[in-house]
Amino acid sequence: MFMEFMRGTTRVSGMSSWRIPAVIAAVICGAMIASGCSSSSSLPISKMPPISTGTGTSSQQAALLTTSDLQAIPGTPAGVEVAPPSQQGTLFQDPDPRSPCGARVTLPDFSQGAKIQFDSATFAAFQIVIDLPVSEATAFTTAWQRDTRPGCPPYKSLTNTGSSQTADLVASIPMPSLVDQATGAGMTITSNGQTVDSYGLILRSGGRLELDVLIAPAPLPDPLVKGFAQRAESKLKASLAAP
Repeated sequence: MFMEFMRGTTRVSGMSSWRIPAVIAAVICGAMIASGCSSSSSLPISKMPPISTGTGTSSQQAALLTTSDLQAIPGTPAGVEVAPPSQQGTLFQDPDPRSPCGARVTLPDFSQGAKIQFDSATFAAFQIVIDLPVSEATAFTTAWQRDTRPGCPPYKSLTNTGSSQTADLVASIPMPSLVDQATGAGMTITSNGQTVDSYGLILRSGGRLELDVLIAPAPLPDPLVKGFAQRAESKLKASLAAP
């Protein structure tokens, strides 16, 4: 669903190789793969090239959550923090990008955006913020919203390593509606015999688009997911006034 996500190391326990659909409009890229292995040599090899993301503008960076932001959210596990550069994941192009119920989508260009990744012992998360023409950002978010239909059947898609995964939309995520558009989807993703829970948020304020993904080996507490959405929307809206 979003992009493919691979990491050489991770602190998330109970997972060896997994991928989660991208939850974001043009969407956070199709899917994600992560690894609980300690060495990148044990990871499957991506057949798709990495997505280049820069540091973004200071205004885009102002939309990203900080360690303090996340730690202040009820239900956040102890020890969550921004992942150090040496442990930052690599985002790969998605060969089969889908929205929550399986509709094929075209992802936006993420190369001019800001990105951050969070790590803890029980879940991982990342955010990407980019600026697009308002019409393009609106179309992407609207398409994502329309395909977030709880009760739709599970679907299969390809990952960046060439394997298949099964995605199942469990529920739509209630959004605070502090920005122009916001949509969220809670899903389970099964690949290579493992199932993970993923939560994807797509937020739009004007032409600024934000893709947020949280992934864990078990369902996350509702206060954590809702609190993440609340803070993400608030910071995205405020970032438009940042220099």
